[in-house]
Amino acid sequence: MLNAKLATLALSLESGALATLFSDMPNQQVLLLFLLAHAGASVCLALFAWALMPVQYQQPRRWALLFLFSFSFFIPFMGLVGLFVGILVAAYLPLIRREKGFETVAIPEYVNLSGNVKIRYDAGGIRARLLDQNASLESRLKAMMAIQQMPSRLSSPLLRQMLTDPADDIRLVAYGMLDQREKAINHKITEEMANLDDNASPVARQTSLRHLAELYWELVYQGLVQGDVRKHAIGQSMEYVAQSLELTPDEPGLWVLQGKLINELGQISAAGIAFQRAIDLGYPAIRLLPYQAEMAFVQRDFQRVRQLLSEMSAFDNSEKTQALVKFWRMPETKADESTT
Repeated sequence: MLNAKLATLALSLESGALATLFSDMPNQQVLLLFLLAHAGASVCLALFAWALMPVQYQQPRRWALLFLFSFSFFIPFMGLVGLFVGILVAAYLPLIRREKGFETVAIPEYVNLSGNVKIRYDAGGIRARLLDQNASLESRLKAMMAIQQMPSRLSSPLLRQMLTDPADDIRLVAYGMLDQREKAINHKITEEMANLDDNASPVARQTSLRHLAELYWELVYQGLVQGDVRKHAIGQSMEYVAQSLELTPDEPGLWVLQGKLINELGQISAAGIAFQRAIDLGYPAIRLLPYQAEMAFVQRDFQRVRQLLSEMSAFDNSEKTQALVKFWRMPETKADESTT
């Protein structure tokens, strides 16, 4: 109600001010009456406009009122009309827009994708993405998550390389993954040590000894231990293999494990003897061909490397194996020069 009275009073005073311009009174008197009536109209309009302004624009009150008064007073009539129209538009147009109702949307269905992680990189792609310092941190972290789907034998060296990465997040994730894998194996070792009882039956004791040998070997095979810790793991595994062989000397799998451990120590000839012992006890010779080929290569016996790889090609049709066999089937001079 007050706003309506202020608007009506402002229009009346402004109309009166215009009427004085057409009166027969002296000019000085006309000017004085006009200014008084116009000033009163400007004051009323400023109060009217200020009341309709949004709250955030009403402060500070003194300066807001002074601005509205000046706009109306120093632009006679047109300023009054413009300010009046502008205030009405600003006051009522948003109300028209706010009349639109809200739309109801369906609640989105939550889909858990944690168990359906898709690997979008192969081993080479993951390595290239992780080593690319110009790639975004988000894409590199996605590559780190994809590593979890890779065999530990392949991923552990790459994770260990990421421990020196300049990005803190990459280093922390790599360390956490390596630490988690190592702790999982060490936890199994602790449980198996508790099961190892001198008073247990020979069968149960042999089982525990073999499990301990295999667990320590996993620490080495997966690249989870380095330096002196690695040497300790190899020594522990060899000790448990030896104790297990005392109970079951004709177990070919134990001789294979012993050959792998000896090979890690660089004793190639002794490793070959252990592998041959496993074959004599019935272990499939085909499964030992890669190890024997590797040992022959270290001994620079390239002719035996060709022979063993040719035997491998008969049962392994993978692209990597066939490419390797194709390389070693080159003329002897070219292959030997490439390997020196």
